[in-house]
Amino acid sequence: MDADLVLINPAIPLEIFLPPWDFSHVHFVGNKDQNGLNTGTFFLHIHAWSVSALTKAMAFPMYRPDVDLGVSSDQRAMAYVFNESAFAGGVLYQPRVWYNTYEWRHAYEGTRGNLLVHFPGLDDERWPHMDKWLDVVERQPRAWEMPLERTFYPNETSAYWAALREARQTLAEAERLGADREWQVSEWIREGIDRLRAVLTWETDNVETVREATTALQLFLDKQAPTATDEEHRPP
Repeated sequence: MDADLVLINPAIPLEIFLPPWDFSHVHFVGNKDQNGLNTGTFFLHIHAWSVSALTKAMAFPMYRPDVDLGVSSDQRAMAYVFNESAFAGGVLYQPRVWYNTYEWRHAYEGTRGNLLVHFPGLDDERWPHMDKWLDVVERQPRAWEMPLERTFYPNETSAYWAALREARQTLAEAERLGADREWQVSEWIREGIDRLRAVLTWETDNVETVREATTALQLFLDKQAPTATDEEHRPP
């Protein structure tokens, strides 16, 4: 996590954000904002994948000197690496407000129960904002703390993993149908497969988008589901 971050609800266990056993292929869990990947706070698995990804990100300016990484060079280098096919499968994005909740110039975007407050993009205005929040946690440590079961985290994290599981199952079903040469898969299904694959790679931080792409592909599958008559006349 970045140094300009204040923990305001230590009652939230960090493991609630980590991938369950059936997502063992995930090694990086992070979030995005309006500028793309934000590395203000993220989870990284101690794994060979992580070593390779970080090594390549650190070396990025040397083997891609043609790319202007700008001010947030570490962040942009990691984003470029994660976009590569060799690493994209190990990356998972989650809703940013879960554990990268911003303090804007005008207000805090979170509510009581949120895990933390982060101060990106405030430049020199960061210091009075941080001073205010540090005073709160020092003088009124219970002001923002809330037991896990009373926060939005249990429901939202459960819904998140459920949506991703359903999406993966639907995609696997469609891919099996597409691989079966005895059936002519419609162009709608192929487009639905491509869309859901893209969503599961880049847009898992938006649960509604995941659900919409899953539902669309499932509707296409339902329309093309083989009937009993089809099975009887299927070539041996």
